[in-house]
Amino acid sequence: MKHLLLLLLLFPYTTNVWSQTGNNNPLLKPAVQALTDSMVAYNALNGSAVGYGGERTAQWERFERLKKIATTRELEQLTDHNNAVVRCYAFDALRMRRDYNIMPVLVKHLKDNDTVEWIAGCFFMEDPVAAYMLRALEPGNQLAGERTLNQAEFNFIDSILLADTSITMLQKDNLVVRMKPGPQQYEWIKRIAAARYYPPVLVVLASYQQPDDLVLLQKLFSDSTAGKYAMLAAERFPHQSFYPFLQRKAELHYKRSTDGYYAYTEILYGALAAYPTQNTVDIFTKIMSVKESRKHWDICRAIYKGISRHPAPIFLALKKTINITKKDKKEIMEELTVHE
Repeated sequence: MKHLLLLLLLFPYTTNVWSQTGNNNPLLKPAVQALTDSMVAYNALNGSAVGYGGERTAQWERFERLKKIATTRELEQLTDHNNAVVRCYAFDALRMRRDYNIMPVLVKHLKDNDTVEWIAGCFFMEDPVAAYMLRALEPGNQLAGERTLNQAEFNFIDSILLADTSITMLQKDNLVVRMKPGPQQYEWIKRIAAARYYPPVLVVLASYQQPDDLVLLQKLFSDSTAGKYAMLAAERFPHQSFYPFLQRKAELHYKRSTDGYYAYTEILYGALAAYPTQNTVDIFTKIMSVKESRKHWDICRAIYKGISRHPAPIFLALKKTINITKKDKKEIMEELTVHE
């Protein structure tokens, strides 16, 4: 009931109202208005360091200035700005105010599909505004002192993402990793999964490890476009019937060992690590023999992370042979700690 009341309070914010606020807003100080006008002209999000040289751009300086001179009320107004870059920068400024309740702003923008370009370091990406905001609040993506969401808050957000079919897939993508549903949500999640085929929901359903759900889950393994979700489901529910699928994926990865980066390396070997058998050890040993250096490093790192997340006596000897640096191992353990 508590969550239902909160949802009813927040639901009006989910309509697309951000197109109403643009230039010459009388509620903004002239200095704030001037900053946002300059942000619009640049029209991209920049991190604190951009490019190989770690350049501190004028756009980042504008954001730093905005944080200092804008009031909380002005920033709330700017989350409704008609420019996606300004909305995201205003959101970032608000979430950096630790006592500020960012949840209503986040919920309001869960259907905000305007694309925003952002550059951090050497990475350039384009995201819907909603996906950018969700990612910014995930644990591990903040600097010291910045706001994140706790598990209860994410569970609430993810319950909206699961139930609302009008919210796009990209916003829902990470919920399959972070959502930790309790037993009281099982029947509800199963009803959603049975009513409509949607891979992220099936991954969450797999967490319950119910044999009666195997018929629903098998849909993932027969869908050639759902490989990522099938692997995630197999890790959540390491049923023996899913293992041949993972074997085939690993064999294909091995045969294509001269190819470049494979986006799902970490997911694949994390799923296989959930099956602590000699056959899995043999697969890991074989795939680590690839010669291409970058791919070898990706594979070794993924396997080390997988068997650290799923420790088993049969993996102990193999773990000692994995050729990655102490720094890599430390980073992996820190990543696992953050996402526990």
